Order: sequence, then structure tokens, then C-alpha cells
Amino acid sequence: MNHGKAWRRGLLAALPLLALAAAGQGCGAPDPERQAQEAERQAEASERQARQQEEAREKAAAKLDGGYVQASNRLGLQLYRQLAEERPDGNLLLSPWSVGEALGMAWQGSRAETAEEIRQAGGWAAFSPQEAARQAGGWRSYLELPSDGARLSVANSLWVQQGREPLPSYRKTLEADYGAELETADFAGGGAEAAERMNRWVDRDTEGMIPQIVDSSEPLDPETLAVLLNTVYFKGGWQDEFDPARTEQAAFAMDGGERLDVAMMQRGGSYPHLRTERFEAVRLPYGLKGGYRLLLVLPARGLGVDDLLPDLERYEEWQDELQAKAGSVALPRFKAAVRSVLNEPLRQLGMRQAFAPGADFGGMLEGSPDLQLSLVLQQVVLEVNEKGTEAAAATLMAEGGAAPPSDPFEFRADRPFFLAIEDGVSGAWLFLGRIGRPADGA
Repeated sequence: MNHGKAWRRGLLAALPLLALAAAGQGCGAPDPERQAQEAERQAEASERQARQQEEAREKAAAKLDGGYVQASNRLGLQLYRQLAEERPDGNLLLSPWSVGEALGMAWQGSRAETAEEIRQAGGWAAFSPQEAARQAGGWRSYLELPSDGARLSVANSLWVQQGREPLPSYRKTLEADYGAELETADFAGGGAEAAERMNRWVDRDTEGMIPQIVDSSEPLDPETLAVLLNTVYFKGGWQDEFDPARTEQAAFAMDGGERLDVAMMQRGGSYPHLRTERFEAVRLPYGLKGGYRLLLVLPARGLGVDDLLPDLERYEEWQDELQAKAGSVALPRFKAAVRSVLNEPLRQLGMRQAFAPGADFGGMLEGSPDLQLSLVLQQVVLEVNEKGTEAAAATLMAEGGAAPPSDPFEFRADRPFFLAIEDGVSGAWLFLGRIGRPADGA
């Protein structure tokens, strides 16, 4: 992921030596004009590299089926709708891509009616299992292509009870198309060691943002025969950082009338923006070319975030109406962590047999044991500060353009708002949710 790090270190290490050599020759103070020229050359090189990276991403995305991304976004909003009924206020975060990866791996091992239910819930009616697997692999490879100022990684794994083996065809699909690591674990023998190992795996692949997905003191059911794990990790630096000197304490009006003091970051600039009678939206880019960006949607006064679900479901229809405008953005600095059990939301999306006796996951393990989903769990951690955004999700599935001149806008997120970290090329929403209680993570 950091192919250029060694080179940059070497350059930085050489600069003091060059400065000493120049001083020894009596050159005196640095030449401001030369320094300006060097800074300009470096900026041009960075601009060129960022442009080439985005061109490569566009070419890669053009070879894939955008319907797979649209299905992921729809799944995310459908799950959000179900979870919002349980949590009508506060923070609610999820990663549609992470859920889709885990669900896709389960689909590949399912059969008959169980498979059809998963297919419909995932939004994959237009795909065969084989084509969906190829799309999953292609999109994962695409998302991990370098993009200036941002880094994204996706990891999958299958954990099987000792003494059991995945079917060769299932193993091949998971390794080839999902890039999954295969591990054995002892769930029957108490499961504490298995939980510790899975936690280390998640901790590693989320770079410490999620140190634990399974509680070692309350391990998985000893009847567990297989566990599917996925992690999605994102870190992005703003194209224009917020100046910490402008961050100030401000009031955030939570649902219910309670007010919370927050660290409100502020900055001005030109950003894609849209205001309607129902909401105001703005996009904040990461990196030089905005390959990834943060979408913020603020409900109009008198509406809540969840009231905007019909509007968010039509995002593809109005997203191009966001036009670059001069204005200011005020956004709370926060860190949020949300843990969600997805069993019931997935049942509500039609996956009923998968959680019941008689579920058919006969394409997963040798010996065709009776398997059913017992737990689908996701944990998301999201941190937004003056420098950028860091986010991680872990999902566990256990089996038993330029605008015309206008007045400057003022976008102030001082009440609950919707957000999505989106890929600027494909439109994939990697993370989405509601921030209703922005606790400062600084």
C-alpha cells in the first residue's frame, strides 16, 4: 500500500546532507526563487501522478458492471432503514460493502431456496453466483488501486472448526474471487482461543481501529462450524485541511432537544453543493483529485435524517445537481463506534430460511453438515478530524463541473446529519450512516 514510502524517506534523509554541502561551499541563505521553483516542480509531479492514478481507476471501473455497486448501495440503505427502526436517534453507521462481501461469501456456499433468498436480499438478481464472484473480485481489486490522499483495503477470511474442511470448489471461489484467507479454529473447545485469533486478524486489517469483534469472555456458540469475516479500512486526507486554529466549541442540537457542546471545524472553499426544500448536501474531496469524497446531507429544519431516506434512495437522480460553489463548511470533529447485529434486518429483507433449521449451505463444507446462520454482526468505527477521515468496518457471519456565479453557501452541520464515504468513480458508498451524537475523538 505504501510503495513510495521508502523513496520519500531516502529523499528526506538526503536533504540535510545537501544543505551541509552547500553551506560548506559558502552559498549562504537558501535561494527563495530556487525554492519556489522546486516547490512548483514537486506540485506538478504530484498533480501528474494523481491524474494518472485516477485515469487508471476510471479504466479499471469501466471494465466492471456498475450494477454490482448499485446493488451494494441499495443494500446499505435497506439495512439502514431496518436498523433506524431500532435506533431512531444517536449514531448509526454501517458499511454496505463489508456486509456485501460477507453475504456474498455465504451465498457462494448456499443452495436452493436459501441461495435464492440471499441472492434477492443482496440485490444480485441480475447475477449468477459465478458472475457475482467475479464482480466481487474485480471491484475489490479496483477499490485497492492507489488514489492520491486516500487508502482503502478489503480483507476476507473463512474460519472452519477443526476437523472440518471446506469443499474444494468453495475454497477455490473464496481464494480466487474473494481473496479469502482460510483458517481452522476450535469453537467447540470453549472458543476463547478462536475469538482471540479472530480479534487479532480484525485488529491487524483495520490497523487497530477495531481491536475486537468477538468478546473473548463470551465466545461464539460451541456449535459453530464456520465463521466468515470481512474488514474494510479507509483512511483519507482532505484535499483542503481544516485549520485547527479555526476549530471552536459550538452547540449541536440533538434529536429530542438536548444540546451538546462539540468541537466545530470550519473552512471555506469551492465544493459541490446543492440545496433543496428538504435538504442541503455538500461533497468534501480527499486528495488532489477527489478520488474518494465525503458526502454530507443535512435535513431541512423540521425534518430528521431518517425522513430523507426516500431522497437518498433517489441519489443517482440528483447527484449530478451538486455544482461547485464558493462557500463555507462547519463540521463537528468526532469519533463514533457502532456495533450492529444484522440477523433481524436481513430476515426483514427476505433471508428467513438462512437463519432457520433446514437452511441449505451444502456447498460450503465437506460432509454436508446441517448449517444455518446464527449471527451476522458488524462493527464500524469512523473518525473525522481536521486532517481527514479514518474508518473501518468488520462484519462477522457465523454459520452453524463549474457552476454559474451564486451567493456563497453556508453548510453548518449543527444538528443530526447523514454521511457517506463514496468512491468518486463508481459511486460506491463504502460507509454510510447518521451522526446524531458527535463525540470528540481528539
